[in-house]
Amino acid sequence: MQIFFANIFNPAPNQPSMLNSLFDSFHGMIKALEVLYVIKGEKKAARLLIHEDYVNEAEEKCKSLNLSCIRSEDKLQLDFAGDYSNKGHATKKEGHFMLYISKEEQVARKALQFEKNNDHHGLGKILGYPLCCIKFFVKNFPKESKHMNDFIIPAFQKSKGFNFPFENNIFGRYFDFSLLSHCPHSFSCEASRLQGKSRLELIRKHDSVVASQFEKLLK
Repeated sequence: MQIFFANIFNPAPNQPSMLNSLFDSFHGMIKALEVLYVIKGEKKAARLLIHEDYVNEAEEKCKSLNLSCIRSEDKLQLDFAGDYSNKGHATKKEGHFMLYISKEEQVARKALQFEKNNDHHGLGKILGYPLCCIKFFVKNFPKESKHMNDFIIPAFQKSKGFNFPFENNIFGRYFDFSLLSHCPHSFSCEASRLQGKSRLELIRKHDSVVASQFEKLLK
């Protein structure tokens, strides 16, 4: 899917797309969009999982954009392939770092501290998740570390009917396209839909092709 998005980026000469630049530096569309949301004030902070091979490049890009970027102390080894695994563990071997990005260093450091303290409510709030979805996450977070952090089934159980707003479609995140960075508490969640709608409008301002592709794929 990253190849798909790379292929639709064909900026005109001397008119480089901001999204194109972010995509190249962070090696993923969702990651590029998370940084864009921070730059444009759509959210206070972003939390990105970056492979150790690319972490220096990502940090340099943040520096060039005047963004504060705090790296996690430990690397994570994902239990499944890809950057969107629901579970991982600390490792000394090859792995990923978590980067906390914000316009303000204090905010980025707060996000890191919330994560270290397992303060899911504080972290969700600083990452801009709707309150209803934060409460849902806290309630359904597994008490034992061996269990998968999978919220799809409980979210579906709280959903009514079978037709839901496309903005709330998070299944594309495994293929690197999604408007949300959280799991909605139900797939009819209005707060999540409005957040997704706002983000799609922001994407459209920067790259109408990407926005159209997102809308088509999520529908």
